[in-house]
Amino acid sequence: YYVKNGEWQNKATTLFKYNGKWYHIKNGLKTTETTIVKYGDKWYYVEKGIKKSATTLAKYNGSWYYVKSGVKNTATTLVKYNGDWCYVEKGKWNTKANLLYKYNGKYHLIKNGKWNSKAHELFKKGSKYYYVEDGIWNITSDVTLVAKWEATKYTITYTLNGGQMSSTTQEV
Repeated sequence: YYVKNGEWQNKATTLFKYNGKWYHIKNGLKTTETTIVKYGDKWYYVEKGIKKSATTLAKYNGSWYYVKSGVKNTATTLVKYNGDWCYVEKGKWNTKANLLYKYNGKYHLIKNGKWNSKAHELFKKGSKYYYVEDGIWNITSDVTLVAKWEATKYTITYTLNGGQMSSTTQEV
C-alpha cells in the first residue's frame, strides 16, 4: 500500500523509492507490470514493477514506446526487442512502416515496422525499385540489372494426311 501523510493513496499512480529501489505504484498498490510511468516531467521504464535503466520497447495504453537508458525517448531509430529490430519513429514503434531507413550508414529494408535481415528482393519506392540483399540496400551508384533467361524449346509434329515433307517434326 502507498501511504502518504498517514493515509492510503488509493488513486495514486507514481514511482516510489523504498530501500534504494524505485517501485511502480498504481491505484495505491505496488504493481508487477512492465510499462512506462510518468514521474515528474519524464516517462520511466518499469519492469515487473521496478524502475530499470534499460534500452527497449515498452507498451503503454496499447502503443509501444522507445525507452533509452530507462527514460522514454523521442528518437527515430531501430531498436532491438525480443530478437527483432523494430523501426521507431519519433519515439513510437511504427508497426505499419514500409521503407528504406538509413541506420549506421546503411539503408535497411523495413516491412511492417521490422527489419528483415534475410530479405532479398526488389523494393518499390515511388516509381523506383531498389535491390535489397540481406535486408540492406547499399548500392551507391547506378547499376544495370540484366535478366537471364532461356527460351523454352517446343517440338511440333505434323500430321501430313498423305502429303510429303522431309521431316514430320520440327523444333522451334
